[in-house]
Amino acid sequence: GGGGGGRASNGYYGGAGGSGVVIIRITKIYVELKWKPIPVSAGGHDGKIFVDENAVVSTNAPTGDLIITYTNTTVDGGLRFFDPEHPELPPVWANARVLAVGGGGGGGCVTEQRGGGGAGGGAGGFIEKSGLVFDNSVEFSITVGKGGAGGTANEEAGTSGTSSSLKTNGVAVVKEALGGGGGGAHCAGSDGASGGGGSRGMTEDPTTGYQRIGGAAIVDPVDGTVQGFKGGDATTGLTVGAGGGGAGGAGGNAVLTSGI
Repeated sequence: GGGGGGRASNGYYGGAGGSGVVIIRITKIYVELKWKPIPVSAGGHDGKIFVDENAVVSTNAPTGDLIITYTNTTVDGGLRFFDPEHPELPPVWANARVLAVGGGGGGGCVTEQRGGGGAGGGAGGFIEKSGLVFDNSVEFSITVGKGGAGGTANEEAGTSGTSSSLKTNGVAVVKEALGGGGGGAHCAGSDGASGGGGSRGMTEDPTTGYQRIGGAAIVDPVDGTVQGFKGGDATTGLTVGAGGGGAGGAGGNAVLTSGI
């Protein structure tokens, strides 16, 4: 998630959310014949991996697994185990596990001397799935969630991050890793995979006073699960913003400071 915004003078802005990531760990590759190419397209860049049927694909990982990481937030990537221009090549398949993280929310910005500070953005969703089988029947498309922008003007909240996904023909192979909620700036945090932190309001609300609560962790309407935790709350009399939620716990509430 993004860092909290400053509350002093212009130039102290909310931090941008961190980029999401999609990592595919392939535990073993199987081919029918020796030394056949496996074309791979990732982030708009094409390459080929040559694998012997009796060999283990080696990397720097101690297990020898092949690990492919996508971090480009502007160009969608792809992964395929076939060459459409050479259908005579033997079929290829692999066991794999996937980790996907959504983009973090940006931090809010408050530049005034008084009033609640900008709050931290929430973390992107964290999704992991094992036991996948990748083969030459489909092409996989990978989208990496972009981190939300931090606020750059007084009372400008951070924007939420976007989702990371691995799909075939528009159908998710694993659940989308949602983007984190943006942090508040004299307002509540936005909902997201993890919610953005709340920022104390300058005007009083009839029901909550000056309190501005953190954004909620979005509940999946299909299975009722969540990918993170809520953002922290900013309460009456506090001049700081609250922390954004994370994959492992809720964001911290604003802590009492002297004055208002």
